[in-house]
Amino acid sequence: MLAVCGDFNAKLSNSYGFTYHMSTNDNGERLLDLVDQHQLIVANRCFQKPANKIWTYEDPKRAKHQIDFVLWRKKWANSVKNCQAYNIMQTVGSDHRIVTCFVQASYRVNKTPARDPLRSIDWTPLIHDSIMKHQYAVEVKNRYSALLEEAELESDCDSALIPLL
Repeated sequence: MLAVCGDFNAKLSNSYGFTYHMSTNDNGERLLDLVDQHQLIVANRCFQKPANKIWTYEDPKRAKHQIDFVLWRKKWANSVKNCQAYNIMQTVGSDHRIVTCFVQASYRVNKTPARDPLRSIDWTPLIHDSIMKHQYAVEVKNRYSALLEEAELESDCDSALIPLL
């Protein structure tokens, strides 16, 4: 799950969803490119809100703008339940408003369990075919004998090194 939140200084027009502005600026174009390139959504524009719940910045001339956005992966778009701005930062003295995004994540477990690769092997020929039983036994014996020889060589080398120390 990925959320990118911040002051992008981007203005998006109403043609891109429910936004505060009538036109898109250069930063808005860059934001849309970022959103398209990384399969994101702009959560602020997904919900129809009154104008006083959309604007996020008030400039010194008292003009209001929506320049702070919350971006989410498209995969999790249905998990975003609400997104709006609040006036709770007035006591701090900021010219920006808090943008909150309510998310209800739903994690699902795969419905099909992982298959055991040994269960997909048909073992019946090994049980009924005596030639195949013999070949299998020889193959297993050869593999273990090679391991035993290697282990014996290592223990011989270790025992030869101990007196030198």
